[in-house]
Amino acid sequence: MDHPHLPEHTFHNLCILASADRIIQQEEYHLLMELADAMGIDQENAKDMITSVGPREPFIPESEADREMEIRMLAMIVAADGVLGVNEHDLLSKMALLMEVPRSYLDQALDFYLQKERERIHNRHILHNLYIIAKADGEITEEEFNLLLDVAYNLGQKQEDISMVLDNKLPDVLNVPNDKQEQWYSLKNLVFMMIVDGEISESEYELCLGYAEAIGLGEEEIEDIIDEYQALGEESDPSGKRGNPANHDAILDTFNTLRTIETPIEDLVNQFELVLEEDDLPQTFDKDVEKNRACLELMWLMFVWAPSLTTEASTLIPMHLDLAMSKGTWTDMRDYLLQLETTYGQETIPFLEWETDELMQELVEG
Repeated sequence: MDHPHLPEHTFHNLCILASADRIIQQEEYHLLMELADAMGIDQENAKDMITSVGPREPFIPESEADREMEIRMLAMIVAADGVLGVNEHDLLSKMALLMEVPRSYLDQALDFYLQKERERIHNRHILHNLYIIAKADGEITEEEFNLLLDVAYNLGQKQEDISMVLDNKLPDVLNVPNDKQEQWYSLKNLVFMMIVDGEISESEYELCLGYAEAIGLGEEEIEDIIDEYQALGEESDPSGKRGNPANHDAILDTFNTLRTIETPIEDLVNQFELVLEEDDLPQTFDKDVEKNRACLELMWLMFVWAPSLTTEASTLIPMHLDLAMSKGTWTDMRDYLLQLETTYGQETIPFLEWETDELMQELVEG
């Protein structure tokens, strides 16, 4: 007779693994408490199990499907802080062996959750950098706070991560990305936060300058970025003009056509990224001619037209793509492009005049 594998058994296994490196990281603790709640385990009971794991032997589920699910949950715990410790990896490998789960299955689960958590932590660094600039002068203005919330929303940050940043629970140290292009965009974002309320404090400027120097730049580049933003502000609405209303119809038509497309958004975004990497457009994204055209129009709007209206689109478009994939809807991307058109798009969108082949050529060249 099979013995049931209870939620407490799974939670016990999770606690053993989380404490493998003799310390349970904050991210791991929060995830454990979330999982305990999802499993119906009383929060006080969960805390007791975390602080005193008890017997070190793991509970082994009876069925193969339950053992594989157990390994996935264990992989999620060790990946919660974005770092895979040696002790954690060794113990998890032993557990997978005891549960007769193939090493390939374990590796796949680890890769998936580690990548996911590293992306989450990376996005939190982006938000935290902006927060450090915003509070540098001792006060976060309404404009700065609204920008922080917008960025957090566009990054798809969890409430837990937003609270860690806005409640000042992280060290006041600017994070410098490894990628050179990302370093530059990060500097632009920091400068934008510095000037978003119309005032530049000495403390904010010094922080931006320190970041610039850390990536091999200096005051000249900061001043150039400030000039660029000021020019964009004057250009966007010099005399109360608004964007071309016809452009809104073009954008809405594109998204309305895509609403009925059979290809999942995640698959479509992956195709977009492949096109951009290889600089090679496929003949079709979808078998339907109209939908295929809409996919090309969307790519052109996102990667050619939007960046021509404001250079910040080059940074924000990938964030909106991630949001579309996580939510399974284009709504936020659509609203962002409409907002750009309202602010900047006084010229008529030219793709309306092109044949499909011409549109593809313009997209490649753009």
